[in-house]
Amino acid sequence: MTDKTTYIGLVQAMVNDPPQSAEAVKAQLGIVVTPVSKDRKLRDEGAGETPADLVLEKVSLSYMPTGAPNVLVLTIPNDVAPPVDQLIDAFPRLKLTEVPRGKSLNEETVLSRPEAWGTLSFGMAESDRDKLRSVMFKFQKPD
Repeated sequence: MTDKTTYIGLVQAMVNDPPQSAEAVKAQLGIVVTPVSKDRKLRDEGAGETPADLVLEKVSLSYMPTGAPNVLVLTIPNDVAPPVDQLIDAFPRLKLTEVPRGKSLNEETVLSRPEAWGTLSFGMAESDRDKLRSVMFKFQKPD
């Protein structure tokens, strides 16, 4: 059984079946996400605490024009973010997939690995490379 009282444990609990709808986000994370419209992209956003009192600065679930889920992003506040070494221990087989271009301290170094449903990625902000800043679940495009 995974420990949902840590950020790493929360992701471990979600990795086999990540939420792909606003209803599933509420059921799994206890956070309500609501529709926002920006640049004609379909997205639900929210923020808050999980039932285990883990704060998520932002939860964003974007959709393809067809309505199929595209990407779920969890943003962790920097002051409570876990160290990268915990992440690497918990999620083997991670590969470096993105590096910052050096234009902003908000850019992230990204480590990723394939999953049955798509790609699991972890971002570390340039401003604090030793801490996990975001978790991304990029879903496969439906056939």
